[in-house]
Amino acid sequence: IATIFVAEVMQPAAKLPDGTKVCLVTLGSPRVGNAQFADWLESQPGFTGLRVKNRADFYARLPWLNFRHVGQLVWLKDGQARTYAPGVVPIESTWPDFLRLLQAGSDHELGEYIHRLKEVL
Repeated sequence: IATIFVAEVMQPAAKLPDGTKVCLVTLGSPRVGNAQFADWLESQPGFTGLRVKNRADFYARLPWLNFRHVGQLVWLKDGQARTYAPGVVPIESTWPDFLRLLQAGSDHELGEYIHRLKEVL
């Protein structure tokens, strides 16, 4: 919902003052638009997007087809915060990552996000 709200704010009809900066930070957000939507939002003057994903958070991968995330990925994994450019999807193909998917629901909990952020800050 935060991504959709920011997209509405960035519309020309919103009449933001020149030079306004808008920073979107999401935790465990699913994809909410297609590639055209993501490209448009990322190209808006003053827009910065950060999406934080905790380990194997399953919900941050949805939906799969015809949707794309907005903003730079900050992936909290193994006590590190790994960053990826907008549009880059890291491959999670190691055996431990696969096993994490079996309990990935807990990775979506707000407490888990807070705990992992504290590890890397």
